[in-house]
Amino acid sequence: MSLRGACLVLGLLLSVHRSGATLSVRVPGFPIQARPGSDARLPCHITSVSVPLSLSRLGVVWRVDSQIIAKYEDRKFEPKRPGVMMDSEQLVTGDATLQIQHVQDTDTAVYTCSVIYVPDSDSGKVDLRVEVPPNVTLGPTTVQLGKQSGVKCSASGFYPGNISVTWFLNNVTVKGPESPTVQRDPNGLFNAESVLELIPRIEDADSTIACHINHKALAQPLTESSQLKIQAPPTIQVLPQPTGTKFSAAECLVSGFYPQEIQIQWLKDGVPQRKIASRPERMPDGTFSAVSVILMQEKDAEATCVCQVQHEALDGPLENKILWQPPGEGVGVICPTPPSCQVSGSQQNSQLSCRTPTLPSSTASSVPGTFRLEDHWWLVLIGTILGLPIGVAVTICCSKHRAKNKKKIDASLPGTEKANDHSFSLLKY
Repeated sequence: MSLRGACLVLGLLLSVHRSGATLSVRVPGFPIQARPGSDARLPCHITSVSVPLSLSRLGVVWRVDSQIIAKYEDRKFEPKRPGVMMDSEQLVTGDATLQIQHVQDTDTAVYTCSVIYVPDSDSGKVDLRVEVPPNVTLGPTTVQLGKQSGVKCSASGFYPGNISVTWFLNNVTVKGPESPTVQRDPNGLFNAESVLELIPRIEDADSTIACHINHKALAQPLTESSQLKIQAPPTIQVLPQPTGTKFSAAECLVSGFYPQEIQIQWLKDGVPQRKIASRPERMPDGTFSAVSVILMQEKDAEATCVCQVQHEALDGPLENKILWQPPGEGVGVICPTPPSCQVSGSQQNSQLSCRTPTLPSSTASSVPGTFRLEDHWWLVLIGTILGLPIGVAVTICCSKHRAKNKKKIDASLPGTEKANDHSFSLLKY
């Protein structure tokens, strides 16, 4: 080594900074994190001097503790261990950054960048850490009321593999800290997940659930939080009012749902209908209920009425239906007044017996199903006109046929004529 080079190295190792010197070394004020197997760059910049620098006056030494790993002097870069590099062409601009290829755990250390620019010198320290902070995701945080549920906290892509998880509910520790099982991915990084098991209550709705992650690569614990959303799906029941085959309204009872936002729609043969609906009402167990009513009219044709409910706890619309039949149709029978009809016999061969009560003549015509002859005189007239000639024709035909048969009988018997005359005389006298 030349005398000048020895003096440069000695000056750098002693790091003597003369009073009033203009040289300054700038390095990051935070740790440099590198993934295992990647190339790490350790920044070191020479400032407060005019550029371009005179390389004949410049010397740079990189070391870990007292061990020199790379140096630049006499316009030449000299690595002291495999995989370290420095761009000599960038030195004229004051860039003395050191690059370490394919870093491993053993490369984790504090590196010192010492610079001498005759006659001044300065140094800075760079903290290299072969580590990767985790990416944390929480959720989903929507759970079913009263059912065993789990909320998952996932940590991915971290290095090294040591990690701990703590769960909080409304800032109260409910689980942990724990060290979940980790798995290594193809990139050499680690993944892990923790699950908080719970049976949600109404009181837990909108609580703050939080997952705290502790890891070497984190300056402080990483927290992911969210609101706990509780859901309960509705049940529906459709009832006729009044009960029976013939009704004037259909009532849709929707109950047991949470939260209270809900949509209730009546459809008649697929067409939305006007309805009367109540506001959701809170029940003693904390869930909600609501009622929706559709009104029917006798003039309406037969139709299928569907109560359709949509709620965030459902995967799709929930439906229940009822068949509307106008009076006089279907299985049901409506008698005039009062009801006195009975259905007898089997279902396949039923006989209907209806006793029609005696009604005053003034009201009988107004009752459906009541027959009055005077209200149908035109039927009697038509029957008379058509029946009279038919009756005369039948009478003449029968008379001719009887006389012919009588002649045949008289001709076949002796003494018939006298006998007939005698009979005639007896009848005559």
